[in-house]
Amino acid sequence: MSSFDKIHAIFEILRKHHRTGLTNKEICDRLKMAPSTSYRILSQLKACGYIHQRKEDTRYFLGFNLLRLAESVVEGMM
Repeated sequence: MSSFDKIHAIFEILRKHHRTGLTNKEICDRLKMAPSTSYRILSQLKACGYIHQRKEDTRYFLGFNLLRLAESVVEGMM
């Protein structure tokens, strides 16, 4: 699986679980990905604002920078 495919899979699984979020372990189990690989990707996405991690339970959620991308798409359609 390419790096892009892994990132895309993480975005999709977080989209599906947007209300509850997921821990690194849950992401790894569902995507059959090594914990170190998913942690590295999640850390990079978090640093860029594409996901965020809730401090009290370490669950990951989609981040606000994805809204900025979506806003650009909508503006480009007008």
